[in-house]
Amino acid sequence: MVTVTVSSINEYFFCPRCVYLRNFLKIQPTPTEKQRRGIIGYQIRRGLFMRQREIIENSHDAGGVFESAKAELEKIIRELPETCPQAAEDAKTHQTIIDEIKPALLSETQTLSKRLSAIMSEAGPRAAALVSPQKTDHYVISETTGLSGRIDKVINNTPHLINTGQVPDKTDTGDKLRACAYAMLLEEETGRKVGHAVIEYARTSEQRPVKITEKLKQEVLKTRDAILSMAGQPPEICPHGQGSKCAECGFEDCCYAT
Repeated sequence: MVTVTVSSINEYFFCPRCVYLRNFLKIQPTPTEKQRRGIIGYQIRRGLFMRQREIIENSHDAGGVFESAKAELEKIIRELPETCPQAAEDAKTHQTIIDEIKPALLSETQTLSKRLSAIMSEAGPRAAALVSPQKTDHYVISETTGLSGRIDKVINNTPHLINTGQVPDKTDTGDKLRACAYAMLLEEETGRKVGHAVIEYARTSEQRPVKITEKLKQEVLKTRDAILSMAGQPPEICPHGQGSKCAECGFEDCCYAT
């Protein structure tokens, strides 16, 4: 069965041509310097947000959360060559990237620690359970919608998505549709209505709910159909008309040559 991945729906709103080159022509992009930084930052930030339970459990009290979080951060960085192939391929370059982003990572870790400390102070012994997902990296596929994807975290039948990029003033359309698509997959799998999804912004520890509406579901299916139609009608080069996107894209050279 041919399925459209949820990540493709998100990428479609960056550039349909990227989806075509990656999914239909099976071309792998050459990461730009900015993208390499993004890959490393993604792995570290996502890893920290997936370990909130461990941070709380290793904290003696609310005042010790930051030290516990820093210890987890250092552990994630040490494990990076094993969890991120790009880091293992060019260790020297990626160590330079880590050194450059480390101050920002520590600041973000402190912000996360304040949030977890507040949860510990309010919930006491129940704090770890409140941040613990029932499922992580949960893969779901649907024959009904033709969608598939891996949900970062499922908490109380609600999909949680970790966003490690810059935090937008308003939730991006691509992120809204990605959240809705995961909700649709989870709803079909469990047979239970999913009223909202949550986007967790790792850089600020902000959590934004996304209400799941019929209109949003129809937009997901419309985007799915647009991606599937690429098999017979490839999108034009630079369909968005934004040269700045092309300059940041690892597909730039092969896109114009294909």
